[in-house]
Amino acid sequence: MDVMKNEKSILQKLKNRARVKRLPYQLVLQLFCQEEFLRRLSVSEFKENLIIKGGLFLFSYNGFEGRPTMDIDFLAKNISNSQVEMKDVIEKIMKQDGDNQYIDFMINAVENITEQKAYHGVRIKMVGIIGNTRTPFDIDIGIGDVIVPSINMIEIPTQLDGYRRPVLRSYSLESTIAEKLEAMFSRMETTSRMKDYYDIYYLAIHYEFEGAVLKAAINETFINRKANCDSKSLARIKSMHENEDMSRRWRVFVRKSLNADIEFDAVISVVVEFVSKPIESIEAEVILDKSWNPDTGWK
Repeated sequence: MDVMKNEKSILQKLKNRARVKRLPYQLVLQLFCQEEFLRRLSVSEFKENLIIKGGLFLFSYNGFEGRPTMDIDFLAKNISNSQVEMKDVIEKIMKQDGDNQYIDFMINAVENITEQKAYHGVRIKMVGIIGNTRTPFDIDIGIGDVIVPSINMIEIPTQLDGYRRPVLRSYSLESTIAEKLEAMFSRMETTSRMKDYYDIYYLAIHYEFEGAVLKAAINETFINRKANCDSKSLARIKSMHENEDMSRRWRVFVRKSLNADIEFDAVISVVVEFVSKPIESIEAEVILDKSWNPDTGWK
């Protein structure tokens, strides 16, 4: 079979999957391109240096349930945050032999991000190419954050049968929650990141957590980012649904990103209950020997 027929066959299979899963075709195409990039990363010399985190990590961890994302986020270890070096790393990963010779990648732009932090990150604006399709996505690479209790491994699900699942170093759920909570506290009413509220809510209603580990992740993340973790900030979060601008942003986010009907006050209620015990134990400097259960809360 020639290249053009193979490309058409792959695109048709992706359209079929989108129809069966009731997902937008563009999302399935994007996930397929991102999957191939991750597959090439998993066999590259940089597989130890880039630790997957953020939305695609969570979406993959949850079996493609929850919130879709347009980006791939990484924490970099032992790599400079210069644009030149980051671009060189990504180009070398792109050139790896993967399972899918019918996907090409192109870098459109490289720019600094999170410049307010002590060490800025880098964004690589990518395009995945299959036949006559062009699928944009960003790769955001940060440095300097901590992972508690440790770096994990994740196997990324594939969009189509017959492809090897990439196995990558990954964030912990606890540090994911901690970073999102710190972003909520630091931005408060000015935030446009409604995904932070949703992601903590989603994890709280689906997974169990050991209080001591979650407390440690929150504490170490806030210390590392030189941020305050206190009950006063949580009290402001608790009343956030009363803010008209925040409620409007939530409604827009739910409509565009989730295609679901979830009330903002219900989300905040779960989030506040979930993080209150770790925050209280951090303030009081006491051990948190309770566990979180999605059905029963802290016990």
